[in-house]
Amino acid sequence: MLLEKEKYYVYLHRRAKDGVVFYVGKGCGNRAYAKERSRNWSSFIGSDLYEILFEEIDLSEDAAIDLESHLIENLS
Repeated sequence: MLLEKEKYYVYLHRRAKDGVVFYVGKGCGNRAYAKERSRNWSSFIGSDLYEILFEEIDLSEDAAIDLESHLIENLS
């Protein structure tokens, strides 16, 4: 059995103007760059620029979920 390469990552969206992290997510492929988000995400960011920071890459889905949860808990 071949092992599938770990393909998940955990990322942050941070407003460029003040450095506030407003979103933590896990994803694979181009998810971190997708702009099709919830109404809350869209209303928070508005027309402001934001940065995408990758917290960790090459994770299993379970590890990505755990890290995402940990970061969300410690965000506030």
